[in-house]
Amino acid sequence: MAEMSLKIVVPEGVKLQEKIKTVILPGQAGEFSVYPKHISMVTPLKPGSVTLVFSGGEEKVMAASGGIADIAPEEVTLVLRTAEFADEIDVKRAEAAKARAEKRLSSPDEETDIKRAQSALHRALVRLDTAASLSRF
Repeated sequence: MAEMSLKIVVPEGVKLQEKIKTVILPGQAGEFSVYPKHISMVTPLKPGSVTLVFSGGEEKVMAASGGIADIAPEEVTLVLRTAEFADEIDVKRAEAAKARAEKRLSSPDEETDIKRAQSALHRALVRLDTAASLSRF
């Protein structure tokens, strides 16, 4: 079974370095899968869930808040603003962030940055959806 190397880098350092079978990424135009021998490319990633499929068939899902994927035929490097595996997500904190963003959007004032509030809501929803994936796997 073909494998490729995956390296996930966040501002704090290297979060993960493993051999994987495939990775599903949140691209700007939608989700896409990367398999070994993929054509080389560098592409931006939007906030969303990243699914890792390891050689033994195990799957892990993480919430990412956007970044860049550097893809080569035998390796993938993800440089992400933040990355949390589903089991690392503080659900109560994500729910509180969702509530704050929804409140800002439902009753904006002159000081409200609508785009920032929409981004915060999207990030919170991604984190909650990723945390819920634990029950799907």
